[in-house]
Amino acid sequence: MVAISNIVTLRGRASRSAYWWFALLQVIAYLVVGFVSDASRPVGIVLDIVIGIPLVIAGISLAVRRLHDTNRTGWWWWIGFIPIIGGIILLVFYLLRGTLGPNRYNVAR
Repeated sequence: MVAISNIVTLRGRASRSAYWWFALLQVIAYLVVGFVSDASRPVGIVLDIVIGIPLVIAGISLAVRRLHDTNRTGWWWWIGFIPIIGGIILLVFYLLRGTLGPNRYNVAR
C-alpha cells in the first residue's frame, strides 16, 4: 500500500482511489482494535500504539497529498477541526476529481 510506504511524505499527489482504499483499511483496522480492546484492555492499548499511531500519521500525509491532487495546499487539512462545516468541506475536497495533467504540486499522474 502506497500510503504506508510514504507515511511521512507530504509532497506529491494521491488519487481518489488511493485515499478511499486507505480510509477503508483504517476503518477495518480500528474495528479490529476496538474488538480486541473490549476483550483485553492491555492488548488494546498496545495495538492502539502499534497500529493506531502509524495509521493516523499515514492518514494525515495521504489527506495532504489528496488535497494536492485537487490543486489545494495541504494547509486546508486544518479546516477539519472546525465542527461540522470543516468536515463537510474536507469531504467535498476529497471527493473532487484531481486536476488532470501537471499542477503546482507534481507532474501528471
